Amino acid sequence: MPVKIKDLVAEMKMQMDEYRQYLNKETGMILTVSNEDMAIAEESEEDEDSSQYPDWQR
Repeated sequence: MPVKIKDLVAEMKMQMDEYRQYLNKETGMILTVSNEDMAIAEESEEDEDSSQYPDWQR
């Protein structure tokens, strides 16, 4: 899916050390994830109950 350069530039301007932006090449959506959320996801086990998190964090 095509992505507008101005959308990418806008996200890059808002970039901070505590967050990372990821581009979904299929949808064109830019997702911002905190380093804290990424660490939680990396440390969790696949069979761990994730019902305590909102859908977008699972």
